[in-house]
Amino acid sequence: MISEMSARIILKLLPLLFAVLLSWQDKKSDSELYTDDVKNSVLKGLEFLSKNQNSNGSWGTGRDSKEDHVGVTALAGIAFLSYGNTPLEGKYSDDLQRAINYTITKQTESGLISCSRTLSAPMYSHAFATLFLAEASGMSNDGSTKIKPALKKAVRLIVHAQNSTGGWRYTPGATDADLSVTICQIIALKAAEMAGIKIPDSTLERATKYILSCDQKTNGFRYQHDWGHASMALTGGALSALSFLSFKNPNIVENAKEYLKQYEPFGKKRLYGHFSYSLFWATLSVNLTSDSFWKEYYSSIKKSLMSRYNEEGFWDDKSVGDIYGTAMAINILNMALHYLPVYLK
Repeated sequence: MISEMSARIILKLLPLLFAVLLSWQDKKSDSELYTDDVKNSVLKGLEFLSKNQNSNGSWGTGRDSKEDHVGVTALAGIAFLSYGNTPLEGKYSDDLQRAINYTITKQTESGLISCSRTLSAPMYSHAFATLFLAEASGMSNDGSTKIKPALKKAVRLIVHAQNSTGGWRYTPGATDADLSVTICQIIALKAAEMAGIKIPDSTLERATKYILSCDQKTNGFRYQHDWGHASMALTGGALSALSFLSFKNPNIVENAKEYLKQYEPFGKKRLYGHFSYSLFWATLSVNLTSDSFWKEYYSSIKKSLMSRYNEEGFWDDKSVGDIYGTAMAINILNMALHYLPVYLK
């Protein structure tokens, strides 16, 4: 016989078990999207990143620009995590450990994670570094004295850097905000929350209001609440962030998706600059908010990325570099695997 207490525990666990089953079903159904050519290219890409890791555990933006970059190091680390590697197991566990160690050494007393190459606009790289530490912590059940303290300090910096607008800007202490920097802080905060870090409700509520202030209805989300044009990256990022913030409004979601459909590779509207960054946010937003459309959209993204793949094992983002381009392409393609907690609906 099951005791009354055991029955209560089972009932409490049922929603979690159901969510796990749904997640498993998503993984199973998306396996048809993750074809052998994608898998083989990703594996070569991971090897490319491993071979080009600096001795201090960092990565630069490209083979011709090896100076360490906190943001690109985080994105490369996340690429390894997105294929199921963790700091404790997997072919690239040592690479991850060295990247984590590098990231933590770049954290100041204030909690900011930065380096000489990111000093002019450190909040971008800080957000991705925080995301990296959060995902690494969550995927390895980190209870050590290494990742969690650094993650808590990084989150505290983000919370304190939010200004009166409800958003964030390039540097801590700025009095204005923009949507691009803001969406990066939100994905970092969401990952940290999933790793067990408490985020103040007021931080999330104020961020939601700022993001909504940039909404131009059927014309996408623009750069700032009172200035700037809309873009694929901003609209995809806003939709992703609102999903992380548990904001539900079918009209806003549909308007944003219709806007995204206009752009290549799904639509005919050309992308001018920020190719990898745009595809990352657009693909993530569709992954988080769509079911039937997800497969169609991912297929178009996959076709575009595979056409840009170099058989030597990398993707080159002409505006930044081939290490950045490879890390971003792997992160985008591996959304179909759903290994990263933050990629789950």
